[in-house]
Amino acid sequence: MNYHAIVSYDGAKFFGWQRQPSCFTAQEAFENALFELEGRKVTATASGRTDAGVHAVGQSVSFEIMRKIDERSLALALNAHLPEGISVIKVKEAEADFNARFDAKSRKYKYFIWHSSTIYPHMRGRVCWLKGSGYDWGKAQEAAKLLLGSHDFRNFCHLEQTEGKKERNTIRSVLKSRLQKRGDLLVYSIEADGFLYNMVRIIVGNLEQVALGRITPHEILDLLDSKKSRCSGGRTFPPEGLYFWSAKY
Repeated sequence: MNYHAIVSYDGAKFFGWQRQPSCFTAQEAFENALFELEGRKVTATASGRTDAGVHAVGQSVSFEIMRKIDERSLALALNAHLPEGISVIKVKEAEADFNARFDAKSRKYKYFIWHSSTIYPHMRGRVCWLKGSGYDWGKAQEAAKLLLGSHDFRNFCHLEQTEGKKERNTIRSVLKSRLQKRGDLLVYSIEADGFLYNMVRIIVGNLEQVALGRITPHEILDLLDSKKSRCSGGRTFPPEGLYFWSAKY
């Protein structure tokens, strides 16, 4: 039986999603829980990889088990075997050929910034905390809209770490790119057909450059010219503010 689970996890407790030989990852935790149910190794496929420290609200995961289990019972059973910091939100039976990664039409991320001289203690590790002044977030909001459409995001990633680096395909189609300000909280939302390594965190770094007046909103598009250097762009924002939000099928 093939199943589709929605999984949420605290990125601070895992070294990303994908299983690694010497680090505890969310995939390993999830597959360990499946082993407890099945008594054999079961591979779990996620809709997108997340890096160390990056959180997930609605990670989609597909997996096959030998027997049919009621969806609610399966979710409860998995949660009983999962460690602290990761939970199954819901499970549903899927088509036999469903694959969470290859069937995803788009993926959505959100990045949270708390811009204030003080911060609530329970927000530490859940948002990126900015203390400085001199930011014009209205200009950054304009720049965010300019990223809509298909572009070459070569200068918005660490290319040497990009999955499928042999092909070096760095063109992605952005369906949604919006920066919202709610008091001291800023939320950057982006939906695309796919993402490159550190792409969202580097986009946020360039939006910061716009907000600080170091580049104009339209100059952010200059970085989409592959002739420009990656070093011309902004910094890579820290992982704790980034959340894998959902995948669409």
